Amino acid sequence: LTCLPAPLFAQLPSLTSLRASSNALQDEGMPWDTLAGLTALTRLMLDGNALTCVPGPQLGQLSAVRHVSLNSNNLAALPSHVGQLQRLE
Repeated sequence: LTCLPAPLFAQLPSLTSLRASSNALQDEGMPWDTLAGLTALTRLMLDGNALTCVPGPQLGQLSAVRHVSLNSNNLAALPSHVGQLQRLE
């Protein structure tokens, strides 16, 4: 996969876990605005993709998230909004 379909995730407001690891996801293929609306999401696993950035404001809106995994991407840094994830373990 090089992108995730935003319309699909808009129909899954109760989604608690998203694992899209070991794909070829790129920054422009990530529907961050849609994902930010998944208020029940507790696990976000995007290891082994081609991401170079994670938009801070959208990440900070994932208030229920407990686990975020972004290993093996091309990230230079994480946004300061990670500090807003009060349930992050």
